[in-house]
Amino acid sequence: MKKTFLIKLAIHAITLPLLFALAYRGIFEAHQWIRTKNDPAALYVIGDSRVVHGLDIELLSKRLDEPVHNFATHGMSAYNIYVVADTLPAGARVLLAPSLGMFLRQREFLSFESGLSFKGLLEMARLDYEWWYFEKILVSNRYPLGLQHFRVNREGYPLTDKPDLVKIQRFVELYEGLTEPPERFRKNEALFTKAVELLLAKGCDVRIVEFPITKELRAMREKSIFKDLTTEIEVLSDPRLRSWTNLELEDREGKNLFWDMDHLNIRGRTAFTEWLIANALSD
Repeated sequence: MKKTFLIKLAIHAITLPLLFALAYRGIFEAHQWIRTKNDPAALYVIGDSRVVHGLDIELLSKRLDEPVHNFATHGMSAYNIYVVADTLPAGARVLLAPSLGMFLRQREFLSFESGLSFKGLLEMARLDYEWWYFEKILVSNRYPLGLQHFRVNREGYPLTDKPDLVKIQRFVELYEGLTEPPERFRKNEALFTKAVELLLAKGCDVRIVEFPITKELRAMREKSIFKDLTTEIEVLSDPRLRSWTNLELEDREGKNLFWDMDHLNIRGRTAFTEWLIANALSD
């Protein structure tokens, strides 16, 4: 009797989580399909807070005469990017805007609320991510979530006479004293590479654009080991990608275009959206 009970208990312990996982995946993937694959002619934008507040979606959509889905989110992680890349339709036109912060960001600044991806979790396990990543992903996505996308503008940062440099200490901690990239950088790079490879395998037209930063932050990067994303992130040198990195953005009248060290203000958002339309998205 006791042996039979233990056998049944073991079977339930295995099958119930498996059934839950399959049901969750079915609900999630069906929801994702509705949210993204019904609009194959759209431009899909992936990035972090620099894109959330630094891209004028309405202007971009109007000038390109096509829908624009903005999947950017605060604290974008390599996991988020993988989930979006795995979900987008084949042949999609993609504007991928990586930042150095995506690869170096500390745990308290990371976001994983893009839905639960079993493929993504498996890739992270293969890359030997620390357990807290998995715990945070599971907690953040304990309910089936649709990918966040925004057809309208998020609020832009207000105009100021000069950028706020209050975050400078955070960048000092990230950049200074490093002689080689930390372990989390390399793991995030590997997962990001998998995401880019997913897009390329589906025949997506991928444009890589690093949003501009202030001259103060550029000076800090030039003194660090992270001088250029394309030299540190190997996949960005893939000839199938078109990349624009280390960009400088200045106003002809000398007006300030930045809210802080790495975010554009409203004026900068308009100026950089116009630059994107003319240079990175003109064909």
